[in-house]
Amino acid sequence: MPRARSDCKDGGRRRFYLFERCSGGILNLRFDSDIFESFYSDCSFPRTRDRFRFGTVAAAIVCGIWLVYFAVLRPHLWYSYVTGLGVCGIISILFCAISFAAFFKKRCLWISGAYAFVSSMFVLLPYIPRVSPVSLTFNLSIVIQLILLTYIMNPLRLWQQLLVCGPLSLLQIILSATRFGAIGGSAVSIHVVAHLCVHSIGIVLHLMSQVWRRSTFLRLGYNALMRKELKREQELRNDMIRSLMPSEVAQEVMRDVGNDEEDDGTDCGEGSSGVTRGKNRGKRSGKHTKKNKMTSNPSADEFGAAGMGLSDEFEEDEDDSEVHKKRSTASNSEWDGRGPPPEDAEAASGSPRASLATKTTGPPRAVTFRKFHVSQLENVSVLFADIVGFTKMSSNKSASHLVYLLNDLFGR
Repeated sequence: MPRARSDCKDGGRRRFYLFERCSGGILNLRFDSDIFESFYSDCSFPRTRDRFRFGTVAAAIVCGIWLVYFAVLRPHLWYSYVTGLGVCGIISILFCAISFAAFFKKRCLWISGAYAFVSSMFVLLPYIPRVSPVSLTFNLSIVIQLILLTYIMNPLRLWQQLLVCGPLSLLQIILSATRFGAIGGSAVSIHVVAHLCVHSIGIVLHLMSQVWRRSTFLRLGYNALMRKELKREQELRNDMIRSLMPSEVAQEVMRDVGNDEEDDGTDCGEGSSGVTRGKNRGKRSGKHTKKNKMTSNPSADEFGAAGMGLSDEFEEDEDDSEVHKKRSTASNSEWDGRGPPPEDAEAASGSPRASLATKTTGPPRAVTFRKFHVSQLENVSVLFADIVGFTKMSSNKSASHLVYLLNDLFGR
């Protein structure tokens, strides 16, 4: 979850940072790098455009619902409401169609600001008559719906949204209190509290949406850079292997290296899931026991313990088991048949030797090695010859010419 932090910069001025690489402040959230901001704008434009389209379509649907309501009930001056709502719905559909044009990407903020301004003018039309056709509650609900749509669906900056929605709220409160006569202090306070709550909700939703989108963009960007760096390292390693080995051997080595990397990733995943060290060691011992039963073609899982430095531990376990076997054999040979056997006596006495003996009862674990690649060639003849003056002859000739001369010489 994103966390906000504050630093004192610019002569003690406190600035808030809602996400990583934030330029500071909340009215104009952006990255501290123009390159990051341009990349973010290009990558997030399809989602921004879709959100604007959804907002215009939602506004058109709301206008259609209220239009049907007034057309069916027909209150006082209902035709003026039907006309205004119809024009507002048509304008919303028109702006939605403009978003499909090619110039919308360059003029996105200007078009969004124009739509917010025109919509705010339309919601103030019910205050034109001298007498309220419906009620002040209806006018307040229309303004609140527009403010929420502007904060959530309009791709404007926060300061731009406040510049549109703030005066709209003030005008609505002033007109409600003065246009249709005195309404009392309690009604005015209700309007003020309602607008404050709506603005608070809209600001929080806008900020959280911006923070989540920008944080996700940064995480995806860092992951892409890491994948690119890993790909570059793999290409460099493969080029180095190909330059040092024949093609067939190089392919086998690169395949084994890839399998080892997959095993390392699997081991890391098991460690992160909370598996204890004892369970992992038990799994490894089970793998090595399985390997002892196999005579050829070891699997890639058997190379997991090779990079963990467990070979010394395996050798010590084997040495301990062999010493214990020798001691037990010698003690059994010296037992004369009177009393319990030496092993039973040690087990009954609870001696340290008995506790060690119980730990080495299982099969010994073998040491794992990496594959050794050998190319088998059949019908190969090896010729040993002593060439007089070979050192002098090879000192002034290139390698390719020297190989040609040797092939020609032995071919004869």
